[in-house]
Amino acid sequence: MKTQSAAQTDNFGGKTPSALGFRGHISELDGLRAVAVILVLFAHFGPQCRAGSLLWKIESVGWTGVDLFFVLSGFLITGILLDSRESRSYYQRFYVRRSLRILPLYYFVLLASVLILLVWHVGSAKHNLWEASWYLVYLGNARSAFTGHMPDVAPLGPLWSLQIEEQFYLIFPYLVRSVKPASLGRMLLGVVLLSGPLRWLLYWWNPHWVIVQYVASPCRLDGLALGGLIALRARMGPWRLRPAYVAWVAVGLSGALCVYLIWGGYDWSSGRIRTFGYSMVALAFASVLLWVLTYRGAWQTAWLRLRPLQYLGRISYGIYLLQVPGYLLVGRIFAHFGKRLVTGESWHAATWLGFGAVGVCTVALASLSWYVLERPFLRAKNRFIRSVEPIRGGDAGTT
Repeated sequence: MKTQSAAQTDNFGGKTPSALGFRGHISELDGLRAVAVILVLFAHFGPQCRAGSLLWKIESVGWTGVDLFFVLSGFLITGILLDSRESRSYYQRFYVRRSLRILPLYYFVLLASVLILLVWHVGSAKHNLWEASWYLVYLGNARSAFTGHMPDVAPLGPLWSLQIEEQFYLIFPYLVRSVKPASLGRMLLGVVLLSGPLRWLLYWWNPHWVIVQYVASPCRLDGLALGGLIALRARMGPWRLRPAYVAWVAVGLSGALCVYLIWGGYDWSSGRIRTFGYSMVALAFASVLLWVLTYRGAWQTAWLRLRPLQYLGRISYGIYLLQVPGYLLVGRIFAHFGKRLVTGESWHAATWLGFGAVGVCTVALASLSWYVLERPFLRAKNRFIRSVEPIRGGDAGTT
């Protein structure tokens, strides 16, 4: 009979897939963050290419990068909450930690965007301030859902996903603290099962209300809930996962998603995607997350541990928030030196030159943000965490 340690090394070349090691920093998840933010950049600024080509398909489904962020965030935050559930400083620990991680750069981008538009005399100052005020209190996505359009202040456009996450985590810590794990699991499963029908009902009620399923919080919680379910199940007792089984499930659900995207038309605004397409995306990414956790540390996930992806994942929050400021900055530079940079053409982001310039500029801004703004606050967060009561089982990871 094989011992447990011997059995764990089978089929992995001596490397054990860390399916049961859900706590601590998981470097492969930084790689997944990098994949998510690269998809978003391709969706927003990717070069023009022939319709139907592979690159065109990648750009067309780049919006799914946000859904990958949702699944990752649901997994990590739920794990943090569950591991600190019995702590006397539970709420203090969570909300101070989240505030120090999210708010400094978020409000810096919010303030800087409005000031830059005022200096550049873009749009009405009163209108810009009115739009920014909704994002000041994390209700920007609600305004977009009811008005039917994204904000005119361009840098605020990507922030809708952060509104959804913070609205979810305003209530979720209370549920984790006060509800038994089994009941919490049923709640999360209910969110997953009801999200698709809710989107379908809204589509049936008004199929021309295109944006509501995309940005309204009740319509986009299935990814967060699936990530939370994985974190919860991992902490409810032994979870013996067969690596081959997990891999086949991930391949099957990813393949089903590809078929559904082909049938649904790729674009997030199509009716088939707006109804049950988001559910397919969330399920596929949840299976990919479970695959990554199962093969953590093995050769199958070595590509997620490559240094460039690790670095992009580390600064992905800054890349996501600063992508539009990076685009605007490059646009200003190209407009000033356009004839020398692009002979005979004006600035256009949908060229390889434009996409590369936006990517480099955005990564540079995010790197500056990481070293000057975000990392100092993260150190303050870590000092705060060490000052509160120790938690059994360690920390669930970083977000």
